[in-house]
Amino acid sequence: MKTAQEIARFWGETTAETKVSDMLQSGVQKRSVRYRTHGAADLLRYLLDLDHVHFIVGHAVNPAHQNPDLPKRLKIRPGVVREIAEVLRERGKEVSIEMI
Repeated sequence: MKTAQEIARFWGETTAETKVSDMLQSGVQKRSVRYRTHGAADLLRYLLDLDHVHFIVGHAVNPAHQNPDLPKRLKIRPGVVREIAEVLRERGKEVSIEMI
């Protein structure tokens, strides 16, 4: 079993979703992640190719993310999705979010 610190180091204190959010907010373009092979780059390329994005976000709690030693941002999925949606809208994408 990995410790919270090992998990945070592995992810660089973020998940793929938060990496996508960070990359979008920094203004990264699709061509700059063209040859990257991690999940965040794959998701970013996919999102930037779309005209309309519909997120379906659950409220399930991941027990592995409930450790207080983990970064707070890792725990709040709906907030990260809203950040991604906001930046995509600024880039001209039509975005909707459905919470289930």
